[in-house]
Order: sequence, then C-alpha cells, then structure tokens
Amino acid sequence: PLYGSGEFSQAFCRSAAVHGATQLLRRKPVQLQTTKDKEGIVTGVVLAGSEDKRKTIPCKHVVLSSGALQIQSKPKQRLLRRISILSHPLRVAENNKNRKKKNDNHQQDPQRHIIIIPPNSPSCNNNTHAIHGLVLDHTVRVVPN
Repeated sequence: PLYGSGEFSQAFCRSAAVHGATQLLRRKPVQLQTTKDKEGIVTGVVLAGSEDKRKTIPCKHVVLSSGALQIQSKPKQRLLRRISILSHPLRVAENNKNRKKKNDNHQQDPQRHIIIIPPNSPSCNNNTHAIHGLVLDHTVRVVPN
C-alpha cells in the first residue's frame, strides 16, 4: 500500500466501480431479499428508513461488513488502537544479514507486514478477540524516513 492501509478499501471500491458496481453510503441495510428456494440467491437489499420510506435495491451480489445486518443491540465494546514507532526493523531478512556483514551502509528491505493474532492464542492470555497489526516503513510514504 503506497499511502497506507486505506488504499485497500479504495482499490476495492475503484475496481468494483469500473465493473459496474454501485456504492451506497450512509444508509444502513436492514434485510437481504433472497429467492425462496434452497439456494437462497440474493435478489435485493432493503435499506433503513421509516416503514413507508424503506427502499429496496435489486442486485445480484452484495458486499457487507460482518455486523451490517445485526439488528439486535450489541453489548458495548471497546476498540483499542496503538501506534508504535520502532527503532529497528521488525524482522531482518536473511539476505540483509549477509549484506550487513559485507557492507555497513546497506539498504534495508522494505518493512511491510500484516500481523494477525487469532482469538485464544497461547501467546495472548484470555484474549477473546483477534488482534490485527499493520507494520509500514518509510517506503510507503506515510511515515518519516
């Protein structure tokens, strides 16, 4: 990602638009309409509004976040964010170790990593949620060199 992790969603939206997708913002989906048979193929999305102002949009494919259709109220959750600035690379590649021995003025390999720690991992005691991490270096132009 040249300009940060927001590029992933932007790239998806642009690619979808090129292929004829429509994106709708600030209207919550409340129901998916499907065919009555066993396959349950999506035929439309019902958007929020008062009972007489609900709008149905016909479609063949739908992309939603995992909690978009949950109508029951959720228990309060906390979202913790952290930004860390590291004084050294998170991981040194084997070819960098060899280069370092030969020449002290070597170029570091790009440091771009996605880290996912699943829930209930042995390394994180009593953690019931996934932990997502993104490591970026100066080559993505969102952090200083």
